[in-house]
Amino acid sequence: MSELNRKLRVLFVDDEPAIRTNYTLALQNMFDTVYQASDGEEAYHIYEQYHPNILIVDINLPKLNGLALLQKISQEQSGCAMVVMSAHTDIDSRLQEYNLEDINYLVKPISRKIFINTLKKITQQYIKKRTLLQEQK
Repeated sequence: MSELNRKLRVLFVDDEPAIRTNYTLALQNMFDTVYQASDGEEAYHIYEQYHPNILIVDINLPKLNGLALLQKISQEQSGCAMVVMSAHTDIDSRLQEYNLEDINYLVKPISRKIFINTLKKITQQYIKKRTLLQEQK
């Protein structure tokens, strides 16, 4: 990842402590600032305080499920890149229920290669989108 990519802030949300720890450690190798949360409400508070650029969220979370969290954030037109993780393969219909578009999703279990490739892809998309918005100003 480039130096510019390392400056992006990432929020990883999963209620499983071992998963959260492992992914957070992997993300810290790619990004300078990585936040973590164990439930949807905690994640939303972190989002409000730190405005991460990339959100990686499990669907099944306590207090506020992952899709409801992403819907709440997307209504604020945050412009952040979003990835949802799920053990279910029928995620498209669930995304439509919450009116979520342009959401990348990963089906668990996730290989390290797929995880890294997805991060590279969404990072590039985010930077390209941000550059276009800045050029329009």
